[in-house]
Amino acid sequence: MQNLRQVRGGRRAVDPTSELKEFDPLTGLASRPFFRFRLEEQWEQSCRNHRPLGFLMVVIDDVASLRREYSKDAWRSMLGALGSAVSQSCQRRADFAARVRVGEVAAVLSDASVDGARVVADRIRTAIYAQPAVPEHLRVVMGGVSVMPNPSYFANALWMRANEAVDEARDAGSGGIVILSGLN
Repeated sequence: MQNLRQVRGGRRAVDPTSELKEFDPLTGLASRPFFRFRLEEQWEQSCRNHRPLGFLMVVIDDVASLRREYSKDAWRSMLGALGSAVSQSCQRRADFAARVRVGEVAAVLSDASVDGARVVADRIRTAIYAQPAVPEHLRVVMGGVSVMPNPSYFANALWMRANEAVDEARDAGSGGIVILSGLN
């Protein structure tokens, strides 16, 4: 998975200022605009290759109260731990993750079936709660989707379907994981 540490570790951007725009300094993951660009690339590649594409949303529930409860430094540590957990869990080179909103991370999983997306989601959950900066009472819900992309749809359909899965996971309670199949 490409993240800020890998870029710092040897693969340099041609323009150092573009590196700052492409990555979120708190999580070490991609920025939302760069993620949207990479998502479109993965969508097109999956369409060409006729391979499934997985998409996960990792959401910290009740972000507003957590931000009030913890100091700025503790909140930053928590976001860094979240980014680190997701980065470590998305182990294939083509997998890619980003911080998309406050308390939300999204991951694109190349060539991932529903079962494959569930494996990565379980790995992410385990990694998050193993981080020392993550409090025990933190509630994380995950929603995802695995689809066989086709040119009739746009990659944004993944966002909408994954958000539906997040809502289902919230309704299920206890910080569940829901992975849906297809765009309908």
